[in-house]
Amino acid sequence: MNQEPRLFPAPACLLCGTSIEAAGGRRLYASQSRGVTLAPGPPREETPTRRVRSEPFAADSTLRINVWGEPDRFDDAVFERARALFDQGVAPWFCQACGDRTCDVCGAPLLRPHGYDFIEDDGSTKHVAPLGGVTGCSNRECVNCKLPGGQ
Repeated sequence: MNQEPRLFPAPACLLCGTSIEAAGGRRLYASQSRGVTLAPGPPREETPTRRVRSEPFAADSTLRINVWGEPDRFDDAVFERARALFDQGVAPWFCQACGDRTCDVCGAPLLRPHGYDFIEDDGSTKHVAPLGGVTGCSNRECVNCKLPGGQ
């Protein structure tokens, strides 16, 4: 197997344990600063602000489990939870609150989590380019809302 497998998303956020229904927003799985993947190739480079742990998925596999992010949040326990989820055949993800993609005013998920890859219900993945500008809040009561019918 030389490509990333298509997996359905795990039932809850890898970091806080919240379901997507409760958290709202998108299921994030990768950005430049933090992420969790099952993919071929070498691990990401570690930096002073980004811890990286990467191990082969199985002895005969070209896939690696890669977990990277802030050292105080993406620790060995998070890696082991990610491994257990991949072993169960589901894709780990984290909510927008844990991925720091929430509104500065009200804390609701942003409409477009710039700079992130996310996973849909059917296991397909999408990318939101890291473009500048205000992405808009998903909370219709918030002054930053960009939805029709919002403030």
